[in-house]
Amino acid sequence: MTEEVVRRLREGRPLDGLDLGTVEGRWDLRGVVLGSAVPKSIRVAGRDASVLSGTVELDGVVLEGLDLAGCDWRNLRLTDVVLRNCVLDGAQLRGLRVWRVDVADCSFVRADLRDASTGGGTPFWRRRPSRWTRVDFAGADLRGSAHGDELFTDCSFDHARLDGVDFWGARHVRSRFVGPVREVSFHRYAPGAVLRNGPGNQMVGVDFSQAQLDGCSFWGLDLAEAILPEGDQHVIFANKVQVARAVLADLERQGLGGRLVSLRVIMERVIEEGPNTAVARKVVHRDTLGDSDGERREAEAFLRSHIGT
Repeated sequence: MTEEVVRRLREGRPLDGLDLGTVEGRWDLRGVVLGSAVPKSIRVAGRDASVLSGTVELDGVVLEGLDLAGCDWRNLRLTDVVLRNCVLDGAQLRGLRVWRVDVADCSFVRADLRDASTGGGTPFWRRRPSRWTRVDFAGADLRGSAHGDELFTDCSFDHARLDGVDFWGARHVRSRFVGPVREVSFHRYAPGAVLRNGPGNQMVGVDFSQAQLDGCSFWGLDLAEAILPEGDQHVIFANKVQVARAVLADLERQGLGGRLVSLRVIMERVIEEGPNTAVARKVVHRDTLGDSDGERREAEAFLRSHIGT
C-alpha cells in the first residue's frame, strides 16, 4: 500500500481505488512512513564519506487534499511542486529541501522542520521564488532551517521554535509571530546579493504584537510597516542609527562603555544593521541590556534618555 501511495504521489496520479479513508475531506495518510533518507557510509577516493540513501524526490506534481499528520518524510526533496490544502501536523520533515514550490492553505503545526530549506538555491537565470501562502507553522521546530528568497504571505509562526534562524532574503507579508522569538535575523535583501530586484523584504503588516523579541536583528529594515510589541518588555525607538550614535558617544564621554557593555554592543549592532533613516525603528528587549538587574535598569534608563534626541 505505502509503495503504491508513494509511486502515485511521485507520478502525480490520484489516490482513488487504494482503500484509503478520508479525514475532513482529505485522504488519510496519517502516520505513514513515506520513505526517508538514512545516512549510508561509502568510500570515495580512499576516504570514508556519508551519503543519503532512500531519499524521496517529487518533481512537478500537485499534492492536494492530503492528511499527512505524523508522517515520516525526512529529507524529502520537492522541485516545482504544488502543495495545497494538506495537513502535515507533527510530521517528521527534518532536512526538507524545496525548489520553486507553491505551498498554500497547509498546516505544519508542531512539525519537525529542523535543518530544512524552505527557499531553495537555484541559478538566478532559473530562479522563481518558492511561495508559502496561508501556512500555519504554529509550534513547528524550524531551528537550523535555511532560507533564500521565498515569499511568506499570511503565514503564522505562533510559538514556533526559531532560535537562531536567519531568514536571509525571505520576504514576509502579514506574517504573524507569537511567543518568544530569539536571535532571529530578518533582512531587506539577502546578504551579498548581486541582484536586488524590487523593494525586497519590507515586512509589510508583519505582526509582532504578541511576540517577545529577544536579540533579533533587522538588517536594512525600518519596520515602518510592521506591528511591533507593546508593553514595558521592549524599548522601541525610531531614527535608530542616530540614537545609537548618540548613545555610543555619551557612553564614551562618560566612561560607561566598560560598565554598560551589553548596551554598547547592541548600539554598535544597530549602526551596522542600518538603515540610517528617520523612520527606521529598532526593538530592544530589556533583558538583553545587561547581565544583572542593576545593569539592565541603568542601561534601559540611559537608552530611554536618548530616545527622541
